[in-house]
Amino acid sequence: MKVLLESSLHRILQHLATHKEFAILSASRNTNSDRENKRKSKIMGSAIKSLGYSFIKVHGRVAEKQPDGKEVHVRERSFLVPGMTKKHAIRLGQLFGQDSVIHSPAG
Repeated sequence: MKVLLESSLHRILQHLATHKEFAILSASRNTNSDRENKRKSKIMGSAIKSLGYSFIKVHGRVAEKQPDGKEVHVRERSFLVPGMTKKHAIRLGQLFGQDSVIHSPAG
Protein backbone atom coordinates (compact mmCIF):
# COMPACT_ATOMS: atom_id res chain seq x y z
CA MET A 1 0.00 0.00 0.00
CA LYS A 2 1.35 3.40 -0.97
CA VAL A 3 0.89 6.18 1.58
CA LEU A 4 0.28 9.76 0.51
CA LEU A 5 2.93 11.88 2.16
CA GLU A 6 1.79 14.97 4.03
CA SER A 7 3.95 17.13 1.73
CA SER A 8 2.15 15.68 -1.32
CA LEU A 9 -1.26 16.28 0.24
CA HIS A 10 -0.26 19.83 1.13
CA ARG A 11 0.90 20.41 -2.47
CA ILE A 12 -2.41 19.10 -3.85
CA LEU A 13 -4.49 21.27 -1.51
CA GLN A 14 -2.33 24.31 -2.26
CA HIS A 15 -2.79 23.89 -6.02
CA LEU A 16 -6.52 23.37 -5.69
CA ALA A 17 -6.87 26.47 -3.52
CA THR A 18 -4.84 28.55 -5.97
CA HIS A 19 -6.15 27.32 -9.32
CA LYS A 20 -9.63 26.07 -8.46
CA GLU A 21 -10.07 24.47 -11.91
CA PHE A 22 -8.38 21.08 -12.29
CA ALA A 23 -8.42 17.82 -14.22
CA ILE A 24 -7.51 14.23 -13.42
CA LEU A 25 -6.29 12.19 -16.38
CA SER A 26 -4.74 8.82 -17.10
CA ALA A 27 -3.08 7.24 -20.12
CA SER A 28 -3.50 3.70 -18.74
CA ARG A 29 -5.75 0.99 -20.15
CA ASN A 30 -6.39 -2.37 -18.51
CA THR A 31 -5.86 -4.07 -21.87
CA ASN A 32 -2.27 -2.72 -22.06
CA SER A 33 0.74 -4.30 -20.40
CA ASP A 34 2.22 -2.53 -17.38
CA ARG A 35 5.22 -1.60 -19.54
CA GLU A 36 2.94 -0.04 -22.20
CA ASN A 37 0.97 1.88 -19.56
CA LYS A 38 4.21 3.26 -18.09
CA ARG A 39 5.33 4.34 -21.57
CA LYS A 40 2.01 6.03 -22.34
CA SER A 41 1.98 7.73 -18.93
CA LYS A 42 5.42 9.18 -19.64
CA ILE A 43 4.17 10.50 -22.99
CA MET A 44 1.05 11.96 -21.36
CA GLY A 45 3.23 13.71 -18.76
CA SER A 46 5.22 15.31 -21.58
CA ALA A 47 2.01 16.31 -23.38
CA ILE A 48 0.65 17.95 -20.21
CA LYS A 49 3.90 19.90 -19.80
CA SER A 50 3.88 20.93 -23.48
CA LEU A 51 0.47 22.53 -22.89
CA GLY A 52 2.04 24.63 -20.12
CA TYR A 53 0.68 22.77 -17.08
CA SER A 54 2.36 21.15 -14.11
CA PHE A 55 0.98 17.97 -12.59
CA ILE A 56 0.97 15.81 -9.50
CA LYS A 57 1.21 12.04 -10.01
CA VAL A 58 -1.59 10.17 -8.26
CA HIS A 59 -3.11 6.69 -8.43
CA GLY A 60 -6.76 6.21 -9.15
CA ARG A 61 -9.32 3.46 -9.48
CA VAL A 62 -11.84 3.33 -12.28
CA ALA A 63 -14.42 1.00 -13.79
CA GLU A 64 -13.06 0.48 -17.31
CA LYS A 65 -15.21 -0.78 -20.17
CA GLN A 66 -13.83 -3.82 -21.96
CA PRO A 67 -14.34 -4.56 -25.68
CA ASP A 68 -17.10 -7.04 -24.73
CA GLY A 69 -18.98 -4.29 -22.82
CA LYS A 70 -18.16 -5.60 -19.33
CA GLU A 71 -16.62 -3.32 -16.71
CA VAL A 72 -13.43 -4.15 -14.86
CA HIS A 73 -12.28 -2.16 -11.82
CA VAL A 74 -8.63 -1.20 -12.29
CA ARG A 75 -5.95 0.81 -10.48
CA GLU A 76 -4.05 3.19 -12.74
CA ARG A 77 -1.39 5.87 -12.81
CA SER A 78 -3.03 9.26 -13.10
CA PHE A 79 -2.21 12.95 -13.19
CA LEU A 80 -3.88 15.69 -11.18
CA VAL A 81 -3.47 18.81 -13.31
CA PRO A 82 -4.22 22.13 -11.56
CA GLY A 83 -5.58 24.84 -13.85
CA MET A 84 -6.26 22.52 -16.81
CA THR A 85 -9.17 23.56 -18.99
CA LYS A 86 -12.00 21.19 -19.82
CA LYS A 87 -11.08 21.47 -23.51
CA HIS A 88 -7.49 20.32 -22.88
CA ALA A 89 -8.62 17.51 -20.54
CA ILE A 90 -11.05 16.15 -23.13
CA ARG A 91 -8.51 16.45 -25.94
CA LEU A 92 -5.86 14.51 -23.99
CA GLY A 93 -8.40 11.90 -22.90
CA GLN A 94 -9.36 11.32 -26.53
CA LEU A 95 -5.73 11.25 -27.66
CA PHE A 96 -4.96 8.51 -25.13
CA GLY A 97 -8.12 6.46 -25.76
CA GLN A 98 -9.78 7.09 -22.42
CA ASP A 99 -13.45 6.43 -21.64
CA SER A 100 -13.57 9.50 -19.39
CA VAL A 101 -11.64 12.29 -17.71
CA ILE A 102 -12.39 14.21 -14.53
CA HIS A 103 -12.66 17.99 -14.74
CA SER A 104 -13.72 20.42 -12.06
CA PRO A 105 -14.42 23.99 -13.21
CA ALA A 106 -13.38 27.03 -11.22
CA GLY A 107 -15.90 28.23 -8.64
